[in-house]
Amino acid sequence: MHQPVVARVLGGFEVTVDGRRLARSDWQRLSAERLVKLLLATPGHAISRDEAIDTLWPEADPDAGHNNLRKALHFARRALDDTQALVADGDRIALDGGIVTVDLDRLEAAFDALALERRPGPRPADADPGDPDDPGGAVETVLELGPLALLPDDRYEDWLVGPRERLRSRWQQVAIEAARRARRAGRSDRAHEIAEQLLAADPTDEAAHRLAIELYAAEGRHHAARRQFELCRRALRSELEVDPSPETEAVFRDAERTAAAADRLVPARRLIARRAELERIEPALDRVAGGRPGAVVLRGPAGIGKTRLLQEVAAYGRSAGWRILAWQAVEAGPATPYGPFALGMPPDCADAARGWPEPARSGIATVAPGLGLHPEIVFQERGALLTALVAAVERLALPVPLLVAIDDVGWLDAATTELLQAVLSGLGEAAILLAVTYRDDDPLPPGVTGLLDQLRRASAVEIALGPLAARDVPALVTEHLGGESVQPELARRWFEQSAGNPLFCLELARAAADRGTVRLEGSRWTLADPLAEPDLPETVRTLVERRSGNLSPASAELLAIAAELGPTMTFDTLAAVLPDRDEAVRTLDATLRSGLLVERGGAYAFAHPLFRVAVGRTAGAARRGRTQLAIALALAGLEPGSPAARLAERARTCADPATVAEHALAALDLRAPDAGPVAVAFGFAAGRRARQLFDREAAVSLLERSLAAWRALPSDLRLVFDASDACASLAELHAVAGDRVRADACFREATNVARTPVELADAYDRFSWLPYSTGDFEATLALMDEALGRIPEDAAAARATIHRSIGWSLGRLHRLEESVSVLEDAAAVLERSGNRMEASLALDQEGMMAQMLGRTEQALACLERSLAIALDLGDARAELARLHLGMTLTRSGQPHRARPHLVRALDLAHQMGDRYREAVCAWGMAEAEDALGNLEAARAMREREIRLLQDAGGNAHNEALAHAHLSHIARLQGDDARADAHAAAARTLAARDADRGYGARIEEALHVASWAELQTG
Repeated sequence: MHQPVVARVLGGFEVTVDGRRLARSDWQRLSAERLVKLLLATPGHAISRDEAIDTLWPEADPDAGHNNLRKALHFARRALDDTQALVADGDRIALDGGIVTVDLDRLEAAFDALALERRPGPRPADADPGDPDDPGGAVETVLELGPLALLPDDRYEDWLVGPRERLRSRWQQVAIEAARRARRAGRSDRAHEIAEQLLAADPTDEAAHRLAIELYAAEGRHHAARRQFELCRRALRSELEVDPSPETEAVFRDAERTAAAADRLVPARRLIARRAELERIEPALDRVAGGRPGAVVLRGPAGIGKTRLLQEVAAYGRSAGWRILAWQAVEAGPATPYGPFALGMPPDCADAARGWPEPARSGIATVAPGLGLHPEIVFQERGALLTALVAAVERLALPVPLLVAIDDVGWLDAATTELLQAVLSGLGEAAILLAVTYRDDDPLPPGVTGLLDQLRRASAVEIALGPLAARDVPALVTEHLGGESVQPELARRWFEQSAGNPLFCLELARAAADRGTVRLEGSRWTLADPLAEPDLPETVRTLVERRSGNLSPASAELLAIAAELGPTMTFDTLAAVLPDRDEAVRTLDATLRSGLLVERGGAYAFAHPLFRVAVGRTAGAARRGRTQLAIALALAGLEPGSPAARLAERARTCADPATVAEHALAALDLRAPDAGPVAVAFGFAAGRRARQLFDREAAVSLLERSLAAWRALPSDLRLVFDASDACASLAELHAVAGDRVRADACFREATNVARTPVELADAYDRFSWLPYSTGDFEATLALMDEALGRIPEDAAAARATIHRSIGWSLGRLHRLEESVSVLEDAAAVLERSGNRMEASLALDQEGMMAQMLGRTEQALACLERSLAIALDLGDARAELARLHLGMTLTRSGQPHRARPHLVRALDLAHQMGDRYREAVCAWGMAEAEDALGNLEAARAMREREIRLLQDAGGNAHNEALAHAHLSHIARLQGDDARADAHAAAARTLAARDADRGYGARIEEALHVASWAELQTG
């Protein structure tokens, strides 16, 4: 029996024969050792004599080379004890595989096993049928041998360069597969070890970086994934002067999306105590699981553990497959209306919302522009938007239950509070669980108090959280700080000094550990000095100062930035604000270790809201100003020194201009240089957005502050920004509030600061509503004449906009022939100029005036053309041309064609919240139903019209006409008493505006034989 030979060439060189390790002296000749190494490293462990000579003695002549080989063979056999392991047969030299075992063969076999598993097609019959994730223990072998270098002590052997590179390349390829298999088998530790091995060998190995990023993301360690990407980026730039490949970037962005999708309320640690509280919450969870609504209210002082218990509730919903909306209210700074709703949208919501019915789809698109959905409905009142958002919340509860978890509900903005009250009012049997926390040691806004009262009336489970028990302190400390137990005396001290408050109990423990007054002996926390009396952090500020005292200046700067940013911040924003992005990850690591910041759902947040308040009070004004401006630019995705035109462009497309604006305006208030243009650009955009969300107070504030900043800019910079639109928007807000004096002043400024004829025409067109809204059409015409005097003759499109307004005002003065002529010309010019929205409006108005003149064909042609443009533009406001088209069809004897248009127009007006337009649509529907013989439906529509007009402030003419029609319907139905009552109401209303001659019109309406006669007449 031949003696076994075991050879090792990975990580070093070693040969044993029959259990005896060969020493260096056993080889006697270096050539013998080199020959065996060559054979061990060669695939198949065989080589020709000539190849051996050329490899080992490339410079020797043929005779010398053969002589050298003969001696090497002789001494190699002697070293191997003539075991027959080395075979020289003719021209071939080989090691006998039946005798010699080589670690390299084990590694190659593992490579082959993993590569075989990846190939398509059937497995060979003799393939290892073992663990499919680790065939034949291949993963373990790769983990053990893969990173070892081939014959590392022979660094100067040129012939080893090729084998080493081949082995290294194959290891890099197969190791990734081995790591994935280890992960599938539940051994992420092995997978991480392989990635670390690859990166230790080559820090620029992008495949290994991608693997590590994927592993961290899968484990929810989003900060670690981000750190890995930054390490990759730094290594590539340092070593190769390149950026990560698109593939690596895509893997990282996917990890970022995973992080963004991660719930903010995912528990990071085991819940300590609170078992009784969880049992009290269970009935609410059971109700929602059964398809009915439920509510949970958690209250208590700061630090008592409300958020942690809310996390546990969210964890239950997540495990049950519910949809989770985690809303975080913000203590400091102005809040964007519906901000928590917009920021708390799950990533899959955009795809789902595309298929939602209106108005839910446009509602969510309006409050969450970051979803990338274009709202088809432009809401005209707050109530309509609120109705749409309630519908959106109900859609989110399908097909699985919805959990809306709100931390610190006491800090919610008024709009979101109102939304929650509306949701509660209309819950019905929707499977929605509303779970909220609030601090009961702080006063609450009236709206939040009302919301909490509403929750209590809805049988919410309300729990007042009390302090922990003394027995819970050791578990709390060891769960967060490590170890297995706490010295009883020490636990008693911490419990008494913290009064059982979990937050302050932990802070006492951390502070004591930092100062060294306690230490971890083995696995037990003990007093290092029994006489030491740890200081009780009397305030959060003291606590933060202690915790941050040992931080580096970079970490202190990061904390200051984080405090200005808000309760939650992304890495990209932090990195953009910090002076050195390359140091951002390392700085974050140190700051996270302090416990003041934590990672939540792929972003970063203060471990407790009070920490943020305390940190924010430590910075000086100049530093805060610089930080606020840097934050504004980072949130906007802009570089410092960006030109004003770029600022204006970015503000127009920014999903959340209000947050940027508030930081920029704060920087301006703190006298930060260069903050003015940023404040103006985003303040204008934010003011428009606040108005869109019906937050009048915020809109006025933003527009007034940003306009003040605009007036302070140098004249050349002022020309970059559209201050005319901002002034006109502010004027409209004042007009709605009834302050016509301020509205007039702002409209005047809008016309004076307009930069182009188009802006000037728009300003005057909007200005005209001020006199028009009171029925002063002569003043409207005078204003339009003034506009024409200022707009150049060659600005055809701008002048056509003014002519459109003139034409409509002429019609309101019953100068119908002039009106149609002016509108016809304006519509033609606007269509030629490409201003299709204005052209659609002009055609609609021309059609109405033509109908009043009895030119039915012209009217229908204009109105159908107006509707076609509106449908092509996809704008619901322009689609309301259906109203006038429907009324014209009815009056031309085609009520069956009119009805579908009127139904759609009525639905659109209702969804938009345009009460006056809805009332007119109801008027049109009443006429169509009357013409179709549906008198009850006609009566219902006229009554709806009257209610809407009264809700909108009243309209004597339209209400009188509606009562006249109701009187006519009542007489047809034989109800003379009701007919007389409506007739009296019609005459009374007409008398209020006797100067306008409504009386004759109403008397005519009261005496027609059929309503159609009045309309066609």
